Amino acid sequence: MSWLNRVCVGRSHKQVFLYGLAIVLVGLLLRLYSLERGLWYDEVSSLQLASTEDFWRSARGYDHPPLYFLILRGWIKFTSSPPWLRLLSVFFSCGTIVFLMLWLRLINFRAVFIGGWLAACSPGLLSFSQEIRGYALLACLTSLSLWALEMLLTASCRRGKAAKTFTALWLGCSLCAAVAVHLVAVFFIPALVVYSHVRLKRLWLHGVLHHVYAAACAALLLFILLYSWFLRGARHSYLEGWWMPQPSLKLIASTLVELLGLPQMLEGLMFVPPVYTPAAILFFFGCLGVLVWCLSGADFRPALPSLLLFLTGYAGILLYSIFFISVFISRTLLFLIPPLIGSVALLCAGILQRRVYLAAQTLFVMLSALGALRWVMWEAPQERVPWSEMVSTLDAALATWPEAARREVIITGYPFDALVMLEYKTGSLWKGRSRLATEFVCRNAPPVFFHIFHYRNFMPQHELEIHNRFLEHTAVCGYARQEIFSKKGLTLYRFYKQA
Repeated sequence: MSWLNRVCVGRSHKQVFLYGLAIVLVGLLLRLYSLERGLWYDEVSSLQLASTEDFWRSARGYDHPPLYFLILRGWIKFTSSPPWLRLLSVFFSCGTIVFLMLWLRLINFRAVFIGGWLAACSPGLLSFSQEIRGYALLACLTSLSLWALEMLLTASCRRGKAAKTFTALWLGCSLCAAVAVHLVAVFFIPALVVYSHVRLKRLWLHGVLHHVYAAACAALLLFILLYSWFLRGARHSYLEGWWMPQPSLKLIASTLVELLGLPQMLEGLMFVPPVYTPAAILFFFGCLGVLVWCLSGADFRPALPSLLLFLTGYAGILLYSIFFISVFISRTLLFLIPPLIGSVALLCAGILQRRVYLAAQTLFVMLSALGALRWVMWEAPQERVPWSEMVSTLDAALATWPEAARREVIITGYPFDALVMLEYKTGSLWKGRSRLATEFVCRNAPPVFFHIFHYRNFMPQHELEIHNRFLEHTAVCGYARQEIFSKKGLTLYRFYKQA
């Protein structure tokens, strides 16, 4: 891995550009893999909002600001095929890699390529790099804001007033755009202010803080407008069935580890032959131990501002989730991955001993490659929720169904999501024939019917209770059940009247 060290010193701009381009191309190839996989509920929901005729009225009843859906609305005018729709998020995710490297280049050139590689192979960024939602765009705008802010801070002593004003405007626009994509970006604003103060203290510059505050205030004003106007009618209806769990010590720790990508990297070992799995796991944790040892002797001061930025944003979402409404899950924290990667890359760049530095780089590349392997071999080829497979199984079961027989599906567990997905995947086949478990009545039920149970992590307790009561009710009515499909929390049963 000595090439990562050599490019930092004595290389031409053309060579540096080519190395950076190679990293971006690796990230692009990973993100282009398996674009044709099926959609799940959140993505269908995005398409429904983006394609509705009365967009602004529908946006006011939605639980996210409208910017991403406006962009998607223009994007789907070309075609609505899943690969094309996913390509938009792929471009934004690759933009995250580019802006992250440009940001790190202004701080420490040695951190550029390892930071770019970690971003290209980051399990968290890869997981949402194809999703037809605004998370990839939000991470991209986060990186763009960091680059703009660092441009404002480090170049302030040698730039004119007009250039500083333009850079501040650039920073304000990127922050406003982030807030207009997802309201959790508001927690990034105080984190950027903390970053600015710490960086300026190290640089002994204080003449640009008013530009930073102006950009932050503009984004805060937009947040207030969006929160009061677009979400005023939506927030109460969504809170009635809110599903995100309250933070616990276990959730806080597991989410932090997940943002680092360690569980996903460990899952990359699943493709090792079983006989070698114990040795592979031992090797994995041994590499982690050596990496921690390598980083323990690094100069942590260059990484401190970006680490404080990450911790400030992380703590802001955590405190809001504890005292107000819980929004503490990995996807809402995704926009904090770029500063976290930047902190790790800067810490690696702070290793002074050359051999230790090269060893740390090698270990980073190896471990992040495991996360990329997991993405290619397991996560990317599969649907997030296997609706297509379940519908195929349902169609096969209906192939032997008498034409005159009554068709009915009862749904429990996130029933609204399941109703939308069933109609999206089957067209009008089950329209009017799908009902909730609370509507099930024994005397009106057909002798044979299907039941879809959609289970996800953090399912509300009342949904589980409804499902359990439905099973008890059908047993009392004399129905037996047969499981004919089960994968990733999506289960299809066939219920039939016992003789």
